[in-house]
Amino acid sequence: MSSQYYCAMTGMDLVLVPHGEATHLLGWADLYHELAHFILARNQVGLLQPLRRRVGDHFQKASDDAMRQGWTSRAIDELNAYRTLWLGDWIIEFACDWFATFATGASFAWSNLRLCARMSTDVFGTARSHPADAARSQAILGMVGLVATPQEGQKVDAQWRELLGTIGASEPQYFRIAYPESLIRELAVEAKQLFEASGLQPYSRGSKPIADLLNEAWERFRTDPARFSSWENDQVRQLKKNFKLI
Repeated sequence: MSSQYYCAMTGMDLVLVPHGEATHLLGWADLYHELAHFILARNQVGLLQPLRRRVGDHFQKASDDAMRQGWTSRAIDELNAYRTLWLGDWIIEFACDWFATFATGASFAWSNLRLCARMSTDVFGTARSHPADAARSQAILGMVGLVATPQEGQKVDAQWRELLGTIGASEPQYFRIAYPESLIRELAVEAKQLFEASGLQPYSRGSKPIADLLNEAWERFRTDPARFSSWENDQVRQLKKNFKLI
C-alpha cells in the first residue's frame, strides 16, 4: 500500500509495503526495521530509555567541553540542537536499524545500501524525522560487526564507499559533530545487550530460516545475478506453499 517504501503505523498495527515487494526478497529485511518500531513502542523503558540516557550523557559532556574550549554560542546551540534530534526521532530510527541488523545480519545492511542507491538524494542530508543515510549506514555496519563475520561487514563497507564515489558525495564538516563515531559504536553495543536482555536472539547462520534465506538471496544476487530472478521466484513459490498460501 505504500507509495514510496516500507512504513510502520504503530497506532494501527500496520506495516505498509510498496506494490510488488512481496515477490522481491532483497527488500524483505526492511520488514524487521518496521517491526522494531512496534517492539520499541511497547518497551520504551527497557529498550529506548537506556539509549537516550547514553545520548544525553554524551551531548552534555560535549556541550560542557565546547563551553570550556570557547566555542561560539551559535556552535553550541547547533550542538544542543543535534542532542534534541537524537533524543527525539533519531534514536528510534537508529534503534530500529540496529534491531533489523541484529535479527537478520548483513542482509539488512545490503537492503539499506539498496535503499540509499535507489532513493537517497543526499546521503549526508539531515532531517528532523530521520538521521542522515550515511550515519545510519555507519550504525548498521557497527551492528554487523557484532553479529556477522568481519568479511561480511567489509564487503558492505566497500560497496558503500563505491556508492559514495559514484555519486560524488563527500562528508560535510559538521557531520562528525552531529554523528559522533564513538557514540554510535557504544550505542550499537548497548542496543545488542538490551535486545538480548529482553529475550531476543541475534542472527547466526542456521538459526533463523527466513533470515538465512535473505542472506542467501543477497549472496546469490551479488555472485550470480543472471540466474537470480529464477532462483528468487522458486524461493517465493516455496514459501507460499509452506505457509499454505497456494
